[in-house]
Amino acid sequence: MACIDHWLGGQRWDVVTVNFGLHDCCDAGHAKPIPAANYSANLAEIYSKIRSALAPGGNVLWVETTPVSSTNRFNIKNSCVKEYNGLAAKLFANATTVVTCDLNQAVTSVCG
Repeated sequence: MACIDHWLGGQRWDVVTVNFGLHDCCDAGHAKPIPAANYSANLAEIYSKIRSALAPGGNVLWVETTPVSSTNRFNIKNSCVKEYNGLAAKLFANATTVVTCDLNQAVTSVCG
């Protein structure tokens, strides 16, 4: 949230690739998961800023968060990843400027 304006740099973009969620699900000693309501609100605000920075005909490529190993050192749960991907899907369901890359399914189909 703190960096989105800086990342967009005041320019108009043909494509902006976005992927948020994995670190929002982190439950390690130095970080706590972002509550689902906050994740949705943050993603909606980020999308609003990106949409305003798109050039005419521009698109957002939303890349779904990948699954994680059950032994990951950040204690990220796949249930959180699945929930947050679902929240993003709901947010972008009617967004004509968003193309979804289902990286979660791509990884799952190869790695199980």
